[in-house]
Amino acid sequence: MVIHLKEERPPLQPLVQRLLGDIRQALAAQPATSTWGAAEHGWALSLLAELGQDWETQGVRVGALQDLGQLSHRLDMVAATVTRANLEALSCHLRWVLDAAALDLEPLDPDSRSRPAPD
Repeated sequence: MVIHLKEERPPLQPLVQRLLGDIRQALAAQPATSTWGAAEHGWALSLLAELGQDWETQGVRVGALQDLGQLSHRLDMVAATVTRANLEALSCHLRWVLDAAALDLEPLDPDSRSRPAPD
């Protein structure tokens, strides 16, 4: 599934790139183990590149987020913690964009201004 992003994306872009960079650094520091080798490292870097490119082109493949989350189970504790925390932050940013897009889709009526914004 691809989620398309619009106006809400540019203000978050520097944050998203920093989060992806933090994950990239954690992966670079990850030593080879019985559960983490060159194949996993290459796949994770490919998913990170995909997510970065997706954000640039205003769409996010949710599967890439999920796959990276699954790969994080193979990391050592430090790398897994950094990766999962940053993936959670990316997911929060994505939810924020989706909430903003959903509000844009709501029909305008006089009562809509009195409704609280979604969390």
